[in-house]
Amino acid sequence: MRSATTRLDAEAFLNRPENRTTRDESQLINGMIERKTFSWTHVLEDLEKVMPARVHLVSIHPELSEDNQLTLKMVVAGDSRDKGLELAQRMEDSHRFSDTHVERESAQQQTTASKDTVQFDIVGIYVPETAPVESAKTAVSKGSAP
Repeated sequence: MRSATTRLDAEAFLNRPENRTTRDESQLINGMIERKTFSWTHVLEDLEKVMPARVHLVSIHPELSEDNQLTLKMVVAGDSRDKGLELAQRMEDSHRFSDTHVERESAQQQTTASKDTVQFDIVGIYVPETAPVESAKTAVSKGSAP
């Protein structure tokens, strides 16, 4: 009984006018995950391919843009400003990211535990791979067995 009440309370909270956008975005992203069109594994693999040495991902947050494109908001940190800018450029040059830009850059206090001296907020549109589905459709349309 308690879980049913908790669920009803959560649904009522999400149905409030001020929360509808968040609810709708969550449902769409969750739907993408369920349909396997969004894969955290693929996102992180694609980021690993473009990540320069001595730069690491601090946080990542997917959002849907107004035109339903999957936008990744990331915080990265490293030991040089050049490496952070290099990451943004590599992402833009990649076929997996587009409209990549640095939203914010900040200097960090260096501690003995961390060598990070700069932090960047980077935003870019993620373009998931759709080749397996497209390849199968192309093969069928050409008369080949998939």
